[in-house]
Amino acid sequence: MLEERGPTSQELGLELLGLSLMILVGKVLGDVTEKYGYGRITGELLGGMIMGPFALGGIINGLLNVKLFYLGSEVLFLSQLSVIFLVFASGLEHGSAPLRRAGAWGALGAIMGALVPFALIVAIRDYLSLNLDVSMIVGSALAPTSLAVVSGSLQSARANGKWADFLLSASAIDDVVSLILLSIAFGVSESHGTTLVGVIKVVAFYSVAWIIIFVTSIKVVPFLTSRVGGQYILEMSLVVLFGIIVIMQALGFSPIIAAFIAGVSLSEFSGSQRLQEFSRSFLLVFGSIFFVVVGAEFDLATMGLTGLLASLIMIAAALIGKLAGVLPFAYAMTRNGKESVLAGTGMEPRGEVGLAIASAALQLGFIDQRCYSALTLSLMLTTILGLIAYSRAIRML
Repeated sequence: MLEERGPTSQELGLELLGLSLMILVGKVLGDVTEKYGYGRITGELLGGMIMGPFALGGIINGLLNVKLFYLGSEVLFLSQLSVIFLVFASGLEHGSAPLRRAGAWGALGAIMGALVPFALIVAIRDYLSLNLDVSMIVGSALAPTSLAVVSGSLQSARANGKWADFLLSASAIDDVVSLILLSIAFGVSESHGTTLVGVIKVVAFYSVAWIIIFVTSIKVVPFLTSRVGGQYILEMSLVVLFGIIVIMQALGFSPIIAAFIAGVSLSEFSGSQRLQEFSRSFLLVFGSIFFVVVGAEFDLATMGLTGLLASLIMIAAALIGKLAGVLPFAYAMTRNGKESVLAGTGMEPRGEVGLAIASAALQLGFIDQRCYSALTLSLMLTTILGLIAYSRAIRML
């Protein structure tokens, strides 16, 4: 049997040139959107949307009669590798400290802040024309707050106090909750466990398996890594990363979930500072690839009026659900109405984890292009609206 022919060296060169141009435009727009308080991710997504094959890039391809802006298997591979390292770096930098520091109110705020929008999406799935399996994946993508956006917002505002501690800790923990929800959603989709008993079994399996793997990793990985010479620590971290990915994929977990656990487990190692410097250097070059490719995969033509309406409903459910889930616990911790509202609005921006879930679901065939485009638009607009609400709330404090 003949193997499928890959791209020629010239075709590959054109693809990489197109990707480089998308990254450049994304970086420039990222500087602009960050300057005006809408986050760098928004600009990078817009860069991909504008220069992608479904927009201006497609027009340029037609005029030049070449596949310059083209999402071939090589570009998609680089995007998948980019998001693995992105989530790995997030776990590595923040570690398990937020889990310990949040306390009961922060943990409950994170859990309910993820569960309520997830449950809302599942409850209104008929209005979105989604079945149970797909609605759970969409809900998982809309559940997590962007830790990168929250960290940047707190740093730029030089914020401190109980509400700031709550916001930072809860935004880190709700990533964990959302990734567990994603595992459950993928498990239900693959097992077709639409009965109540089937869903309960899948929930129990993935929740218990996730916790066991997480606890085992943060105990075993630092011990093994400490036995490796310092000159091999970078290579060992890659072995840990892709080793955990292989093990968890065999159990039905997504690679991005495994990447997060690998990062957290390596953060417990005494030499993690060197790994953090390595990951930051790597992401300076490759970190934008994922976001511009996610934007380039957006196809407005496939959405139509139905898709646009679905996106608006998703946005409303995401914003209302997050605030409703977070607000009571933020107030319980701060005992201050304005500060609790500030913490709640600060949790609204979505970002890297939600986009990673959307991209993984599309490439694995769990959602179609229409659903993906509606979901991507929802994530981007939720981030923008959340940042606007947060900036107004902080001026009122």
